[in-house]
Amino acid sequence: MGRLESRVLCLATCLLSCSALFSHERLQVTEMQRLPSLAIGFLALTLSAALPGQQQAKLVEAAPVLRQQLRPSFEVLGEVRAARSLLLGTEIAGLIKKLEIEEGDAVEGDAVLVELETTIKEISLRAAEAKLRTAKAQLEEYRRGSRKEDIAQARAKLARGKARCIQAEDELQRISKLLRDKIASQREHTQAQAEADSRRAELHAAQAELERVEAGPRSEVLARAEARVQEVQAEAERLRTEIEMAQVKAPFAGVVLEKLVERGSYVNVGSPLCRFVQLDPLELTIAVPERLFAKMPRKLPFEVRFDAFPGKSFQGRIHRIIPSADRLARTIPVRLRIPNPERKLFPGMVARAFVPTPTKGEVLTVPWDAIVRSPRGRFVYAILGGKAQPIPVQLGVRAGNVVEVRGQLQPKQLVVTRGNEVLRPGDPVRIKPSPKTPQPGSGLRNK
Repeated sequence: MGRLESRVLCLATCLLSCSALFSHERLQVTEMQRLPSLAIGFLALTLSAALPGQQQAKLVEAAPVLRQQLRPSFEVLGEVRAARSLLLGTEIAGLIKKLEIEEGDAVEGDAVLVELETTIKEISLRAAEAKLRTAKAQLEEYRRGSRKEDIAQARAKLARGKARCIQAEDELQRISKLLRDKIASQREHTQAQAEADSRRAELHAAQAELERVEAGPRSEVLARAEARVQEVQAEAERLRTEIEMAQVKAPFAGVVLEKLVERGSYVNVGSPLCRFVQLDPLELTIAVPERLFAKMPRKLPFEVRFDAFPGKSFQGRIHRIIPSADRLARTIPVRLRIPNPERKLFPGMVARAFVPTPTKGEVLTVPWDAIVRSPRGRFVYAILGGKAQPIPVQLGVRAGNVVEVRGQLQPKQLVVTRGNEVLRPGDPVRIKPSPKTPQPGSGLRNK
């Protein structure tokens, strides 16, 4: 080691010791005021690491420093709930014949979940359908009117009635003449009179029958026949509907949360069968501060994150704004809808939503993974001349996996994003091919 290098190392060590002493005395300094001491410390570490000799290059991933616009955001917490949730019940009473569900089952819309016994109803339906066929046939016969054969038969009956009536009248006249001549008795006259009256009545009945047959059924007869058809048809339709209701189907695609009955149970009308929810989409209600509500973009997606899925973000869009502000918290409820096609998310999970705010001007940004934390501040490893050199930075707003930085960085300069946790100042590095540098997410947050 040369004399110059030794002196520089000693000087850097002394400065670090003084800085530690000042920190021990709780001297309040700003982050920008600590940057010189931090830089000197890094210089000392660089010299001490470089002196032993040539080191093997470490494999790292890197990304360029970018100058771009960021959209800051405000983080709020909320609890996810199902967009649709219900207690599925039955519209008719009966014995459960089939039960095709278990808790946690995912079913499609219109899938049969529960089926009730319908044997008695099916028998009653067949009887009602037979009555309906008979009633329809009778009505159709009335509507067609009398047949030619019926009219001919009525006319023949009327002709026979006329002949019998004439014969009876002639016999009555003959007996009456004999009675006047005191040849026939009063009894014979009475019998002849009764026979004539009977034949006249038969003639009137035959005449009325012919008129009825020729005129066809009366309107009230048709009305009664039509009413009978409607009555039997309604009964058959009721039984058919109840048989269809015996199959309880899923009203939409969802998941069975809780099964409330078992096969063989008897249920009444309205008895709950299971608790059913829709998981795609889910809803998240967040409380947006009044100061941000007017500036909040209505059409932009919100970034939503869950602790159960670290490093993964979901998107939610405004579904409804609840017109009721909280007077104490000064917030307005906003309901988001989050697509969940893979059903990874469940109701009740706590979510962090990031309310987007107006776009900030162009700033220098690096991936969030490039930030290294130390007791003296935050820095990034820039790749200069094939070596990792620490550069202190101050952080601004964070946008998804991208963060604003202020420090001695230039656009397009490469910074280490993976492997920086094991680097030391001055270590030679070799860049590993990596995926495209992440861009700002749709949901951003303030630091």
